[in-house]
Amino acid sequence: MRRIFLVLAVLLAGFSVVRIEAGLVSGGVEFGIGGRHSMETAPEPRLIWPVSETLDLTGKDTVEFKWSPFEGKVFKRRFYEFRIYKGREQLAKNIILKKKIAANVSSIVLKTDMFEDAEVYTWALRQAYYDQKSDWAYSAFIVIKKKVL
Repeated sequence: MRRIFLVLAVLLAGFSVVRIEAGLVSGGVEFGIGGRHSMETAPEPRLIWPVSETLDLTGKDTVEFKWSPFEGKVFKRRFYEFRIYKGREQLAKNIILKKKIAANVSSIVLKTDMFEDAEVYTWALRQAYYDQKSDWAYSAFIVIKKKVL
């Protein structure tokens, strides 16, 4: 048992610096000199508005899409990716708007003329860290545009 433990410690020491206690490997893993690699993933953003089944755009010229700026580590965030899809399927052929948004921004205002009455749309958002991107957060809605007399 002691030999296996020693061989394991030597192998691990050759590739990374770790702390071994009672036969368990713990702590972060370091690659090379001074670099620390975190296995932490970029969290999915939290959508704030719109997140309901319908979006009433009657008489409105613009609509604001909002999300929480507090998901994940702000200092690691580089930007957001924002998309609008026509329909519920998030396929490349359904994208009607695609934007890269600065890391310090938590909303985007769009003109309502891009949306058709009684159609379904999906908005999707993910955040990008230096080394990874989060999963997409998304919400679908049906547009309501009543004719104003």
